Amino acid sequence: MSSLWSYGLTSMRTGEPLVEEGGRHAIDRSTVAYGYNLVVDRDGTVRRPGGAPLKGGETLIRTPEYQTDHNIREYARIVAIMAAIRDALLYDFHNTSKDDWLQLTAELTRNNIKTRDAVHIGRRSVLSTTQVYDYIASGRAEGSPVMRYLEEAELELKCLAFKDFDFTNPEGKNHCVEQNLIDGAKSAQGGDTRPTRNAMPTSRGGNGFMDRFDSNRDGRVTKSEFPGPDVHFSRLDRNHDGYLSADEVPGPSRSGGGPGRR
Repeated sequence: MSSLWSYGLTSMRTGEPLVEEGGRHAIDRSTVAYGYNLVVDRDGTVRRPGGAPLKGGETLIRTPEYQTDHNIREYARIVAIMAAIRDALLYDFHNTSKDDWLQLTAELTRNNIKTRDAVHIGRRSVLSTTQVYDYIASGRAEGSPVMRYLEEAELELKCLAFKDFDFTNPEGKNHCVEQNLIDGAKSAQGGDTRPTRNAMPTSRGGNGFMDRFDSNRDGRVTKSEFPGPDVHFSRLDRNHDGYLSADEVPGPSRSGGGPGRR
């Protein structure tokens, strides 16, 4: 275990390390295709969309058929996002620079998830994305704030993305409602939802769009990277190759249009 993970976060409840053999997700990015993935656990059993957090070892499989269930598609997409974030914190932290971390968590930041800093840093703190990285880098051993960050970030993406889903837990609490993250959970009657509360960035176009959403910097945006509903992606994908390139995105771009935020 020491060779697997050497910086020592432990469970407050059990005193045991937060990582285990087989817990890494290690999703092969070449298998990620929006609408063509299912989530499976380490035993290969398909997991249905739910509010429970990842436990470790889950990955994605690719299916030949398109998944028609909205929540199945979004669950796979969220797992693709959160698996990389979990692996970076729990297994690959020493190889993850601050810039790498901010890029990995860009989807959270775009959705205003975990952007508010905790006033005090302790075992029960609700840390922001920046704080959780700095917390581990400082050598702190208490793992509870890290796991809370991971579990709440995953849940809040689900709150925004899932349709017709009741997030009430066995204690009768609904985190989505408490945090006012009800876009996905409460607006299913009103058309497509997506894991972003911001307006679609079509006006930014071209390179600005690619800078923001081409998370793996391969020069194209896939459905799994795209922040909007499928129908919007299909309208933009004029050559129907399953990818968006800079010249397919409307708005000011290549000729030096308006400024865009990075």
